[in-house]
Amino acid sequence: MTDHLTPAATAENAPPAPTIPASEKSPLWVQCLDCGHAWVALYAPMELGKAASLLRNLHCQNCGASASRISFGQPAQSDASA
Repeated sequence: MTDHLTPAATAENAPPAPTIPASEKSPLWVQCLDCGHAWVALYAPMELGKAASLLRNLHCQNCGASASRISFGQPAQSDASA
């Protein structure tokens, strides 16, 4: 009798990721600590490896600050009527 071993999951034999409608995705806001520019870095949920790569390679689109100078979270809304 031979033992049946399940192969380790790899990109080649992994099942396809489920498709998530855009309406169910949430924006991940980031903000540059140097110039204050804020933008959406990605929409989650997302494959972990892809999200990590995007976040690791972030640069401010306004001043060019590196990922170490980027903070997470939606910027505070200023009250224009004050």
